Amino acid sequence: SCLPRLTTSLRILEHLVLQHKPMPHQLALQLTECGAVQTIIQLFESTCKMLERPWMEGVLCGDTVLSVVYMIQPALDLCYAYISYLLSKNHSFANTSIVKPLLQLHTLLFSLPPPATIANTMSALQHTIANILLTFHHRFECV
Repeated sequence: SCLPRLTTSLRILEHLVLQHKPMPHQLALQLTECGAVQTIIQLFESTCKMLERPWMEGVLCGDTVLSVVYMIQPALDLCYAYISYLLSKNHSFANTSIVKPLLQLHTLLFSLPPPATIANTMSALQHTIANILLTFHHRFECV
């Protein structure tokens, strides 16, 4: 499985982005040039597809689900930092295509009780998803 390598890559990228507050303009440009928003959308959509089967069975546990949960946290943190930067610096940024996969991911992760072993991690995921969605809400509320 490529999940461990993807998780490590996301954690490294997350560290590079989050060690600088606010995000450096050059780093944001590099993320934009490599299509970061579309890549994050694809990652969230793929994650939703991986979670659909366990969700339909009514159980969010197992190695795949745990790997996905630990992989998605750095992706969400990176997404939040990047989207926040774009919305704060570029008033013409209005790409809301990430909202639908985020809402689907939230539904799949939080409509079933989480395994007790990852309840704190799941709570952090829920908080980060809410923050990303609120970032969009505040942006369009102020326009």
